[in-house]
Amino acid sequence: MSTLTRRNVVRGAAWTVPVIAVVVPVPAFAASRCGVTGGITVGPNVTTNYRAVCSSQAQQANPPTIKTVYGTGQLPQYLQLCTCDSIKGWYRWRETDTLSSFQIEVDGVHVDQNGVNAGYRPPVYLDVNAQGVGECKTFPLTYRTSTQRPKSTTNFSITWTLQRSTSGYGPGASPNTVAAGAWTDVQTFTRSVSIIRTVGTTNDDQTNFSSCSPQGLVATAASTD
Repeated sequence: MSTLTRRNVVRGAAWTVPVIAVVVPVPAFAASRCGVTGGITVGPNVTTNYRAVCSSQAQQANPPTIKTVYGTGQLPQYLQLCTCDSIKGWYRWRETDTLSSFQIEVDGVHVDQNGVNAGYRPPVYLDVNAQGVGECKTFPLTYRTSTQRPKSTTNFSITWTLQRSTSGYGPGASPNTVAAGAWTDVQTFTRSVSIIRTVGTTNDDQTNFSSCSPQGLVATAASTD
């Protein structure tokens, strides 16, 4: 399984007070995707573990784990947010999926798409350097389930929506002071993904999602029966 390290992902990348996490020239794929204002690129789908949390804590930002490896999926492991040349400003995004009781974590944190922020992540400021080259920041993606999954493949999709502020926002300003209606949609795209359960038997995952205590952390071999 491909593993992200601190060499290619910087954790804690500005959820409350934006700071520069990774500054690199905007790659061709980002420029071609984002056009004139900025864009999101996610990593390729690779075999990725996902954990289990209890159902009563499902919408918490980072609840305790009841099983460290509940299953695996074909899922992206990182997200990269980039400006395009000569464009800088505040950006925010959300990710929504079509699978009930499945949560996506960005830099280890989940934001409820049905909550007060509608799933939008705290804004990130992307700058442009003296040479007019845009900035990129990279965030790790992890996943969890709060209900039983089958030992057969479950296909679903994740949609990312990117917005850019257009007024009342700038370097040094608090993200909480952005005026209503100041966000403009920049980009929306959808990725097809899948997961499978690897613990328990075909009919019994041997997991109690009503209990928030650890429940055996070793997964069995993957099965498609």
